[in-house]
Amino acid sequence: MRIPFNLPAALLLFSFACANNKMPEPKPVTEDCTPGSVTFSGQVTAIVQQDCALSGCHGSGSPYGDFNKYTDLKAKVDNGSFRNSVLEQHTPVMPPPGSTELTEAERQTLECWVNDGALQ
Repeated sequence: MRIPFNLPAALLLFSFACANNKMPEPKPVTEDCTPGSVTFSGQVTAIVQQDCALSGCHGSGSPYGDFNKYTDLKAKVDNGSFRNSVLEQHTPVMPPPGSTELTEAERQTLECWVNDGALQ
């Protein structure tokens, strides 16, 4: 048995099926970030306390910096280690595996904060 095949129709159907297979471009974080909108005391503290300032990590008395303190976290922002460990890694090293991962919204908030000068 021979099945009729219409090559032009098949190509047209295939082209429509593949036309919308692109993922939308991620929108830049700075698009939603207005200067002064994110501060350590406003939004960053809640993220840090939930995901970073834990016992054995970046909590009180930590040799890695107490991220409950603005000055300790700001020092890591200023020397670039915060951006490198949290924001720029394809697979960030912080928070470490087994910990609660940052959500995309939290990551964007932190990036906004860092890009705006890490205001207190």
